[in-house]
Amino acid sequence: MATTGSSQGGYYSSAAIGSTALACFRDDGPLIYRGRYVTRDLPPREADANLAIGIALHEMVEGWGLDGQPGESPIGRSRLTTVEYRGKPLGRRQGATWDAAVAEHGPGGVILAHERALALNLYLSLLTPRTPMEEQAADLIRTATAREAEVFWRHESGLECRSKHDLRGDAWFADIKSYGRPIPPAERYGDGLARFGGIYQLGLYDLGFESATGLPAEKIFHLVASKEPPYEWGCFEIDAEDIAIARRQVGRDLAELSWCYENDKWWRRAADESQSASLPAWWRRKHEERIWI
Repeated sequence: MATTGSSQGGYYSSAAIGSTALACFRDDGPLIYRGRYVTRDLPPREADANLAIGIALHEMVEGWGLDGQPGESPIGRSRLTTVEYRGKPLGRRQGATWDAAVAEHGPGGVILAHERALALNLYLSLLTPRTPMEEQAADLIRTATAREAEVFWRHESGLECRSKHDLRGDAWFADIKSYGRPIPPAERYGDGLARFGGIYQLGLYDLGFESATGLPAEKIFHLVASKEPPYEWGCFEIDAEDIAIARRQVGRDLAELSWCYENDKWWRRAADESQSASLPAWWRRKHEERIWI
């Protein structure tokens, strides 16, 4: 049964298994997971600039939305003229606002002026969509029935899990991502989801969606915001068959993690002895097929 809160505090302070913890277990191994999430002997991963940009972007889109008149956001609607502030680009007209934002979030705050400037430019791109992808992204944000929807549920493995849907409709949900390059073709974006494990996060989130609504999501989207000018958005619907595969893998991961907790046995994923490492087949094909002129 799903709930919208946790008896253990807020979403990020909850001990329920989220996508980051499960990715650590899958990719780094049970022993590293134990040190990071059980005994706390290992420090958590440090937040980087991408996380700060993501926080600012989520606040911009989910907190203010697109259903008001342009210009109603606290930061204004003019595209930014960049100047240097603490070595980072900053909007000249919004300088006082950015200073206040930094002060509001504490010394060296999480949301820096530069990240909020980026988020504003991306938000403005949705107010006046320039491509069919941006129109679809804006429409999903307008029609979402819930934002930052937190779900806690107990998986059949016995572990309490959590997920957060950035945007959720009656039969769909969307996750918002920032992207460090121009929006790629769908095939390349899908390759990245597989290569870096983002598909498994969506598998876990779909399990949470089913726990909250009674059915798996009919459609799952990634809304992708490019951090480079001209600050475009991409909208990718993820293949249902790939989501089904990811859900099964997440189920296996949770079952294995539950066994580790029950038996208090944790091991390394990596081998103790040196091994021969070969690059993937696609890398070889890439160079074999290249025509040199």
